[in-house]
Amino acid sequence: MPSVTALRRWLVFVALLRLFSVGLGYAAPHRFQTNLYTKQPEGVTDLAGRIFATWTLTSCMLCLICARNPRVPAIYGATLGSFLIALLHFLMELVLFQTMTLKFALQPMIVAGISSLWMALGWNYYTAYADRAEPAMSEDITLACTALAALEERLAAADRRVKLCVTRSRLQARSGPSFRRIAPFIVAPMAEEPAATQPQTDGEPDFSQKHALETKWTLWFDNPNGKQKQSTWGQTLRAVYTFDSVEDFWCLYNNIIPPSRLSPGSDLHLFREGIEPKWEDPRCEHGGKWTAMVSKANREQLDKMWLHGVLGSIGEQFDDGEEICGIVVNVRPKQDRISVWTKTAANEALQTNVGRQLKEMLMIPDTVKMGFMAHSDAKRDDRRAKERYVV
Repeated sequence: MPSVTALRRWLVFVALLRLFSVGLGYAAPHRFQTNLYTKQPEGVTDLAGRIFATWTLTSCMLCLICARNPRVPAIYGATLGSFLIALLHFLMELVLFQTMTLKFALQPMIVAGISSLWMALGWNYYTAYADRAEPAMSEDITLACTALAALEERLAAADRRVKLCVTRSRLQARSGPSFRRIAPFIVAPMAEEPAATQPQTDGEPDFSQKHALETKWTLWFDNPNGKQKQSTWGQTLRAVYTFDSVEDFWCLYNNIIPPSRLSPGSDLHLFREGIEPKWEDPRCEHGGKWTAMVSKANREQLDKMWLHGVLGSIGEQFDDGEEICGIVVNVRPKQDRISVWTKTAANEALQTNVGRQLKEMLMIPDTVKMGFMAHSDAKRDDRRAKERYVV
């Protein structure tokens, strides 16, 4: 079945042909006597010509509306009906009423016949699956834009207490070492809400207050749709949302697309507020990044490792927490990457400690090596740059 684009172009072409007949019917209706209904020209009055032009204009508008959105069955059906009516009209005038010759009836009958057959055979395809056949913007970009537009409204309407309960149940369901370490920080042990007449006792969580993080964090999104040069990198980078509490983090996390569903080329950056995910940022320019490679075979593993790394970062689970600038996930066609950016590439002991802790958080086996690359090396040597440290 031809693409939606082909159908749209055909409908526009037919609309242009019909517009010619509209102009003829309003401006010179007598021309129908010599160019169409040649066997009985006396039956073609000026009024009949204008009526024919009005009908043709209506069908022309249907073609243009259907070309704009063929997925609506009602519009699609009305357009198909206009072609069937046109085909029946010219067939009756040729055979039954004998007002036309085959020479003049053939062209409109061919156009109406092709259009009727095409649209009838493609009904299910174009009305049900047109959105899949349509070449459009990458799905994850569209969804990301939709999420950005609705994010403020969702955050304002989110139930903070329910988010905490969901967080607790999720953390209890995990068995990774990083979750066991982070769980006490993320949410206090759950307890039944004390009755209004009873004072709150020590140790019970206060659901009326947000649980603040040590610093604010900003989520960035980037999807350049192609390979970028160093000189143009960052032009498509966008800040999505900044949060400073556990509750706001979960509101954000639960309303964005996970890395496994992003298209190749997409990047998510979670950085401390005030730090841009760029080598040129003053707090990043002397640092580097630890990078873990993630196989494309297990998409759920990417989401799990990303969440572990994010919780470890915002939960300040690194011994040298101030050294951490942010965490990045790069979705690529062959192999995905999760990286933690740091501030001081020259301090080997500090960086090695960060790398070991990151491997523990991401549950990477000791047999798998993970490397550290300084931003200055990558900027100077590009793809020839080598890893400084390995854990």
